[in-house]
Amino acid sequence: MKIIVNESQFRVLTEQQGIEDFTARIAEEYADSVYMLAFITHFIRTSGCQKISIASLKYGAMGVSLVDGIVINDQAFNYSFSTFLYIIFHETAHQYQYKKYGVDAMYNCYTGELPVEEGAKWMKQVENVADEFATRKIREMQQKFGEEYQLKEPEKLIYKDTPVEQFVQLINLFKEEIKKQGYQNKEEISEILFNYVKNG
Repeated sequence: MKIIVNESQFRVLTEQQGIEDFTARIAEEYADSVYMLAFITHFIRTSGCQKISIASLKYGAMGVSLVDGIVINDQAFNYSFSTFLYIIFHETAHQYQYKKYGVDAMYNCYTGELPVEEGAKWMKQVENVADEFATRKIREMQQKFGEEYQLKEPEKLIYKDTPVEQFVQLINLFKEEIKKQGYQNKEEISEILFNYVKNG
């Protein structure tokens, strides 16, 4: 028997890759989360995220948002549920940005199409928007689920006070790695960046 799916149905199926395993891990680590999993899952799916997975990452990165999905550092589960949600929502915000701006705009800072200083300002703006987005989602959950779950907004946004010079250093570091590895299209930059930050 053949099962035929149209393009829209296929997209929905691919968007779900890894989400069930991911939410099962959340439920295992955070008891209160079971009441919120539908909200979290819906948010991830509507972002355009095709897959989500857990891996060991280095350089203190708690998550990476790639062209085709999100990778969350296994160490993120050691944080409070509020902080964990902040990480998830921040990385998912980048998925919305890929959808809105496209891969070219998101990766121009690594390819030389933008001067480094301009690319650093763009990257800082992208990160600031993701931080603000994550904060708003936690605020929305506070209103939806009530105070009994003690969800807290972050006391400080991660990237707000990060100097542009730090983004310049990061871009130069990644540009060097991307040049060394080589790429045929901008989608391949995602794989290079992920391989650079993953452990092992």
